[in-house]
Amino acid sequence: MSVDISQFQQVFFEEVAENLANMEGLLLGIDIAVPSDDDLNAIFRAAHSIKGGAGMFGLNDVASFTHELETLLDRIRKHDLQLTAGHVDAFLEAGDVIRSLVAGHRGEGAADPVAVDSSRSRLIELAGAVSGVAAIAPAPVPAPSPVATAPKMTVVRNVTGWLLQLGPMPVDLLERVRPDLEGYGLLEVREAPDKKATSGTWTFELTGMATEEALRGELEFVLPPEAIRIEPVYTETEVPAPAEDDGFGFFDDEPAVAVAAASAAATTPLVEDEGFGFFDDEPMP
Repeated sequence: MSVDISQFQQVFFEEVAENLANMEGLLLGIDIAVPSDDDLNAIFRAAHSIKGGAGMFGLNDVASFTHELETLLDRIRKHDLQLTAGHVDAFLEAGDVIRSLVAGHRGEGAADPVAVDSSRSRLIELAGAVSGVAAIAPAPVPAPSPVATAPKMTVVRNVTGWLLQLGPMPVDLLERVRPDLEGYGLLEVREAPDKKATSGTWTFELTGMATEEALRGELEFVLPPEAIRIEPVYTETEVPAPAEDDGFGFFDDEPAVAVAAASAAATTPLVEDEGFGFFDDEPMP
C-alpha cells in the first residue's frame, strides 16, 4: 500500500502559514527593551518547526534559509545578543521570504532571488555580531589574594535531552507523533528514511526536561514498545569537589564523576527514612 506524501506536504504548508503568523504576531508585540524568554522561545520554536518540516520534505531552499533565521534567534534567546529593532525588522523580512519560497513550491510563483540573498546576508551579518553587553569592559577590581592550591574539581553529568529512535513505522504515524514530541522541547531530526519511502525508522534529538517515563507514555499511544528506543543525552560540567573532610572521617573517597540524572530524579519516588532499626513507629501525641 502506497502513501500519498503530497497530502502531508499540504499539511506542512498550512503549518508554515500558522507558524509565520504566530511568529509575526509575537514580533510586533514584543517589548524590545525587555523581551520575555517565553516570547523569544516561542519565536525560535516557530522557525525551528518550519526548518525541520522543510528538511523532511526535501525543500532545501526553505530549510537552508530558515537555518540562518534560527541561528540568529538562538543567539538572542540565549542572551548572547540583545534584541534590537533592527533584529525585529530582519525577522519580519525573513518571514516574507519564507512565505515566498513556500509559495514557489506550491506553484504560486518563484521567489525573488535578490530578496532571498539580501535577507539571508542580513541574518548572517546580524548573527555574527559581537554582543554589546559582552563588549562593555568590567570595572577594575582589586587583585585577589594568592591561593595556596587550586581547588579540586569534579565532573557532573546532567541529562539535557533524549535520543529517540522510532520505527520502523509508516509515515502517517510519524505525523501523529511529531507534534506531541515538539510539545516537550526542541525536537531535531538526526536520521530519516528516504523522502520517497512510505515507512522507515527516524532518529530525533529532543532537548528539554521531559522524563523518559513521560515520553514512553506519549509514544506508546501510537507505537508498540519494540518500535521505541530512548537514550539520554548528557552534558558535562566541572564544579569544585566537596571538601575532603565533609564525611567527618566516616566515609571513603567517592569517585570523581558524579551523575545528576534529571529523568531519574523526576521518576524515582523518594524512600522514606526507615530509621535503620533504631526507632519504632510512635503514635503522634
